[in-house]
Amino acid sequence: MCTPVRSRGASENTVRYSIRFTLRDVRTAACRCGRRVRDAELAQVKMGRTSDQLWLLPSEGEAREGMLADVALRLPTHRIHTYAVPDEIASQVRVGATLRVPYGPAKRPVEGWCVGIGRGVWTHTHRPVLEVLAGESILTEPLAELALWVADYYAARPGDVLDAMIPTPLRAPRRVKVRRLALTGEADGRRVTSRQQAVLDALRAGARPRGEVLAGSGVSPAVVGALIRRGLVREDVVESAPPAPPLEAGEPTPCAEDEYRLTNAQAAALEAITAVPSDETDAFGVYLLFGVPGSGKTEVYVRAIREQLARGRQAIVLVPEIALATQVVQRLAKRFARVAVLHSRLTPKARADSLRQIAAGMVDVVIGTRTAVFAPTPRLGLIVVDEEQDDSFKNIAAPFYHARDVAIKRAQIEHARVVLGSATPALETWFNATEAGRYRLLRLPQRAGGARLPRVELVAPEEPSRDAGRPLISPRLRTELTRVLASRRQAILLHNRRGYDVFLRCAECGLLVQCKRCGTHLIYHRTERLMKCHRCGARRAQPRHCLDDSCRGPLERFGAGIQRLEEEINAALPQARILRLDSDTMKRREHYAEALARFERHEADIMLGTQMVAKGLDFPNVALVGVLEADAALSMPDFRAAER
Repeated sequence: MCTPVRSRGASENTVRYSIRFTLRDVRTAACRCGRRVRDAELAQVKMGRTSDQLWLLPSEGEAREGMLADVALRLPTHRIHTYAVPDEIASQVRVGATLRVPYGPAKRPVEGWCVGIGRGVWTHTHRPVLEVLAGESILTEPLAELALWVADYYAARPGDVLDAMIPTPLRAPRRVKVRRLALTGEADGRRVTSRQQAVLDALRAGARPRGEVLAGSGVSPAVVGALIRRGLVREDVVESAPPAPPLEAGEPTPCAEDEYRLTNAQAAALEAITAVPSDETDAFGVYLLFGVPGSGKTEVYVRAIREQLARGRQAIVLVPEIALATQVVQRLAKRFARVAVLHSRLTPKARADSLRQIAAGMVDVVIGTRTAVFAPTPRLGLIVVDEEQDDSFKNIAAPFYHARDVAIKRAQIEHARVVLGSATPALETWFNATEAGRYRLLRLPQRAGGARLPRVELVAPEEPSRDAGRPLISPRLRTELTRVLASRRQAILLHNRRGYDVFLRCAECGLLVQCKRCGTHLIYHRTERLMKCHRCGARRAQPRHCLDDSCRGPLERFGAGIQRLEEEINAALPQARILRLDSDTMKRREHYAEALARFERHEADIMLGTQMVAKGLDFPNVALVGVLEADAALSMPDFRAAER
């Protein structure tokens, strides 16, 4: 029923309608739309039966209760949708299963993950789940809860978070056909050969895969074929998920670290981390291991992990860089037998195989970068975040998250412990450990083995010359490099600028050569003679003059990148063997490990690198470390620039 009401002060032509609907109006409108309530449905309600739609009318229907599934769709939506679970597939629907469900007015089928299931009272009409896809599921209930927390805390879409947790090879419905043999029950009293009898004996305990029977009984496929033709054995083809590939586990080798006696500070820290809780549900705790460089934090990690493995638990070790992960894997592989690595440069197949092994419980220690925080460990007991202050733990693409904070939340969900290791903790971590009391502070004030901290010397840059400009290598650094080379030692130089020139600027109008897509200034790379954008990857040829057609002035080069540093060292120290590590030279997955191995074998005298060489690498033969333009980071557009 619609009643016209004229607003106060409105003109004669302005009329506001007040709309009031009654139950009779709804029924009339429904009849006009062809959705007439049938008398048969009303009769069913009166007889005690429940209609699928009349639950909307409490006076004529009853509230319906049934199995409901919460589904995170692979669509650009923040909403979790609820679907009804039909009885015929109820046994297959569980948390982590990949489902196909109807979506939208057209009810088009889309994929999604089940993140919750249970019986509940319907508050509105629920569409049914169409089918359960036959893919592999590594998503456990704790991981599903973690994914929903990440989506809520970081305002991300649940589908994007789950896409980051589950790689494509595990999302796609992938099944393998397995041929299984079983007895038919007709073998009694019938003559068989000795080889046929061996097959029958192998099947008495139950159906087994054909290949396993052939290998165990030592017979040829022809023997099995004869039994099938005689009706003594039947062969069934069953589809199932592929098993986890075998783990190439090595044996722990004795090393000097095993005989190392912990310092008092290390022993106290280890005792606090490994203290047995009175209740497993009270095992959660966060520990800040604050130690100077070389204080033995890694040895505390290793022994804490050993305590967890002795209790039948698993551990995750997060490191900021792939290069550091490679070195940590090489060292921990000597201390533990079953180690897996996870990082973004693995092939999809290699990553999927590692996740299958981890989910199957075949791995004790998982080492990786920020994505390893989602490793599907079924018995998680400890998470170690090494160099927790590092900005690399932030995921800068959707879904946005900080792996350190996600690790803490996951440990809270799974009643595990977190160790945050750093010589320079982040300000918020230090506050939580010293002021807020959320973390427990463990100090390692001295270097292990009585070693002394290295001497740090600040050197002013050399004044620029009129012709060549200011060189990157100061006379003091050049002298020290010469001394290191003469003593057959090694040096590491850090210069956190890729390319050759930092930017090009017009000498007359000051216009910078910028990227057309994102507005960032382009970096000149001399080896390729190209201008590159380090944000979006765009490329262009080097312009000869100002890009402003009204100016057309000459271009000047400003700043110096790591390619110019390499050129200067080659000119100043031609006898030095130089190894450069940046994203321009480390293009393939194995280049990081190969470069570190070469430097460790002393096949290079000087290693140049961007931030990837500043992540806790340890080379005993290194006698000199140089940081060029160390104050350049203070001018970066980052609120943590001074902190870093």
